Amino acid sequence: MSMDLYVFIDHAAPTVVEWQQALDEKQLPVELERVPDLAKLNGFFPMTLKGRKAGFEYLIEDMDDLSSLYPEIHGAKLKGRTALSLSYGGMLGCASAYYSAAALVAKFNGRAFDTEEGKFLGYAELRKTADQCYALADKK
Repeated sequence: MSMDLYVFIDHAAPTVVEWQQALDEKQLPVELERVPDLAKLNGFFPMTLKGRKAGFEYLIEDMDDLSSLYPEIHGAKLKGRTALSLSYGGMLGCASAYYSAAALVAKFNGRAFDTEEGKFLGYAELRKTADQCYALADKK
């Protein structure tokens, strides 16, 4: 089963270099794979998480489509932001998505929306969830 996490940033879709810098600035344990053009990626985004292969499905979303699906997003008045979808399965995917979202939120004045909880999450909540997901992945 796939879970969805959306990140809305005041920036065009970041490059891999910008995203990695955001992760490094917050000392988050993710190393992104170099993909040819992240702005055109529509699929699996591979990365390494604490030495383990991980990743999530990545897509740049249409803000109007998301606003019509989720009243919380519509009410948040996020027009003009870039909407990124980070869909994941499993605990390593969860950890990599939440660490990656945390970096984007911190670096690009972002907001993250967890579809399962139906609420927006800040940097601290994203990082805590990522740590919890990784701890669960470690037990498997």
